[in-house]
This record gives sequence, C-alpha cells and structure tokens, in this order.
Amino acid sequence: MNKEEALKIVGLIKVSYQYSYKDYSENDFLLLAELFCKHFEHHDYSQVYRAVNDYIDVEKFPPTIADIKRKMFIDIEDMFLSEEEAWEMVKGAGRNDYSNAEIEYNSLPIEIRNVITINTLVEIGKASDNEIPFIKKGFIDSYRKSIEKETESILIESSYRNNDLLDMEDNYKKSLPFYEIKDKEEDKEEEDDIWF
Repeated sequence: MNKEEALKIVGLIKVSYQYSYKDYSENDFLLLAELFCKHFEHHDYSQVYRAVNDYIDVEKFPPTIADIKRKMFIDIEDMFLSEEEAWEMVKGAGRNDYSNAEIEYNSLPIEIRNVITINTLVEIGKASDNEIPFIKKGFIDSYRKSIEKETESILIESSYRNNDLLDMEDNYKKSLPFYEIKDKEEDKEEEDDIWF
C-alpha cells in the first residue's frame, strides 16, 4: 500500500467515524496516513480496504492498526480447517479401513494432503491408543507450519496484486474531505503566486 492509498483508507475511516476525528487537523490526517502507509506497506490496498470495511460494518469506534491487521488475518485463517478439525479428519481417515488408505487420502482436503502421506493413514490405522497422541502431535506441528507458510504466501501474493478497487477508488477520491481541503489550499497557493 502506498501513501495515496493510505490517505484513502484514513479518509474512509474519518468519514465513517467523523465524531472521533472532529479535532484532527489536516496535518494530523497526513501523519496518520504516513503511519498507516508504514504499517501496511507490504500489504495490498484491496486487502486493507476490505478489512477496514468489514470492521466499519460492525464496530462503533475507529479501528487501530492492530484491529485492521487482526481483521486481515482472521479472513485468511477462515480459509483453513482448525488444527483439531484437520486432525479429526486425518484420524477418521486412518481409523477407517486402512487397506483403503489411498482412497481415504485422496478424499482429504489439499491442505491436509500437503502434510501427510498415505503411509501416515496406514500408521494411524495400525497404531495403538498409546501411540495416537504422538502421531497427533507430529501432525499438528506439521499442519501448523504448513498453514503458516500458506498464509504468508497468500499475504505476499496479495501484496503484489492490484485490484479493481484501486480504479474505483480513484473515481471518487476527490469526495473525501481531506482531499478537498488540500485542493483548496493548493488553489490558494496558486492565487498567491499570481500577481499583476
């Protein structure tokens, strides 16, 4: 996200929570935009925009940077099964007739297949109740690392992707109050430069 995009995000927040920002000067908004730009420089504008809009839909107080980042990560985390849900699927597939391990394996979601093999299901099927906790721990550790890596990959990929929202936002950026103030001040400076 660049500075212009950060200004759009700050403007959106200002418009949505006008009372909270009534005492802010234009300089305060520029500083806030710089802060947002620094904290979201490696994130895609559309991702931040979506998180801010989701936040605005349900919260009555303005978001902090941490609130927005939390919202961004919640959206990504919702894409994957929890560690316990994933384990229950693996355990169930292994405890089913392990002679059909390949069929069971192929029926599992890709994020689970990325961290186990068909042999893992066979091991689970043959394991005693005392061995299951050790297999579970190994699976959970591998699954967590895989999901963290996938989440990081998604964030990096989205930080380089441009979205149609950018074009849409550009069409009405002048409607944001701080742009109008800036434009009026630029007009005044131009008038001051003109002398007859």
